[in-house]
Amino acid sequence: MVKYEDAFQVFEKGDFLEALKLSIDKIKQKEYSIEETPYVECKLVIAAWLFLKNSKVEAYREVLTLMKLGIINEEILNFFMFMLGYNQRAVDVPLIIGLGSGRSGSTSLTVALTDIENSYFSHEHPVYIPWAGGEALVDWHLDRLLALGKHYSVVGDVAHWWLPYVEYIIQRHPKTIFIATKRERESTIRSFIKIKGGGRKGTINHWSEHDGSYFKKNIWDSCYPSYSADLSINESLLRYWDDYYSECARLKEKYSKNFLILHIADSTKDLVLKNFVEYFIGPIGKKMSFGHKNVGTALEGFDLIPTPKTFLL
Repeated sequence: MVKYEDAFQVFEKGDFLEALKLSIDKIKQKEYSIEETPYVECKLVIAAWLFLKNSKVEAYREVLTLMKLGIINEEILNFFMFMLGYNQRAVDVPLIIGLGSGRSGSTSLTVALTDIENSYFSHEHPVYIPWAGGEALVDWHLDRLLALGKHYSVVGDVAHWWLPYVEYIIQRHPKTIFIATKRERESTIRSFIKIKGGGRKGTINHWSEHDGSYFKKNIWDSCYPSYSADLSINESLLRYWDDYYSECARLKEKYSKNFLILHIADSTKDLVLKNFVEYFIGPIGKKMSFGHKNVGTALEGFDLIPTPKTFLL
């Protein structure tokens, strides 16, 4: 890896803001990648300084920004947990994990879950979890949620990528329930194709084993199952939808008390959701509503990550 030596030298002298500025300039000019500059190191130093100055919200946002970029290293993960107060975990807090293929009402589910009093729910909270081999990151997320549980009565996250780890999560934290939103097959696929660029050259296809020469590489590619490059994006999505909800059906049959498949076309879905959640955590006391409207943009749901109250204390 070719390093941007000037920026690293400035960083080593302790001028972190100038090193960050130099890094950003070269990254924007595409002369160096983030990894070839001290950008991450600068951000972490700045976050640590902000945290020590009791500007906890600003520190949290600095680290969250790094994770949203798909940057994962031990220093980032450990510092985030340090800010949350990792040693004060609530081991018995109920967890609710939302699932769904994507384009299936997952953001609406997140908003509905926030109707629960004294709850913390996020949508696709980084770090992003790969479709396979992500158990260490799942462990980190579970520890993150348990740390949040010291301040909330119920916590959770909603993202498609939890599906391969349902049984792993149940083994580690039996007090977890899973709610999978399900939308009609063809409309789901049409929505995906529209938002990912229609299968044209230079657009996104998370579900294909491609080299980046036709479809553009994307940091979310590893978060989905990958099918043969011989398949069109439509064919890959058909396979994905079928596989996703086949696995949901299997899990529902095996863990009937822990798993709900929520059909978003069901006019009674608000009541179904409320009854399922109340059976798990007790009376909620008010209606749960899928009132969020999906605006159909590439960033839909990306900012549904509330600042935890621990940073506001």
